[in-house]
Amino acid sequence: MASGVKVADSCSKAFDRLKSAHSVKFVLFKLNKELTEVVVDKEVVSKSGQNKYDCYEAFVRNLPDDECRYGAFEYAGRVDSEGKVVEKVVFVSWAPSCSKLKHKMIHASTLSAVKSKLKVNDVLQIHDKDDLDEDCICSKLRISLDKGHCEKQKALHPYCPEQDEYVDHDDHHGGHHEGEQQQQQCLH
Repeated sequence: MASGVKVADSCSKAFDRLKSAHSVKFVLFKLNKELTEVVVDKEVVSKSGQNKYDCYEAFVRNLPDDECRYGAFEYAGRVDSEGKVVEKVVFVSWAPSCSKLKHKMIHASTLSAVKSKLKVNDVLQIHDKDDLDEDCICSKLRISLDKGHCEKQKALHPYCPEQDEYVDHDDHHGGHHEGEQQQQQCLH
């Protein structure tokens, strides 16, 4: 079922930066207030030389508890059980069970338009914070991580929200400016 909701060009530009620049940690997309267009909600870049291990945690911490989002993050900085480096862009449809019914319906019916605009094939559909546990994500991605390596990376590169740099997108109505987003991030 098509919703008729448009996807802003800025969404594909932000998603392309995530896939190609390797300086973007994650991007979140949301429906605008009028529920007529998908716009960029947040785009967070890594500071120069910053380890990519925390992209996943930064993504999860920025998902709202009661609102739907589409999003993508770079799952990197890990090694699987065979010693291969894991680097993958993961696209997620986040529709928590406590979000408004109308928003969930529009979110679900707009997914095909988002996938088409961003040229995404695989989507993890997540409805509960428990499903965002890293072991659950790895299971869905069919990745078996080297837990020892992950623990070392986590100790060496703990997530620090103060290091996140937000890109300001003026195409989303009622959004936050960089300083407001940073303040909001530090409260989580």
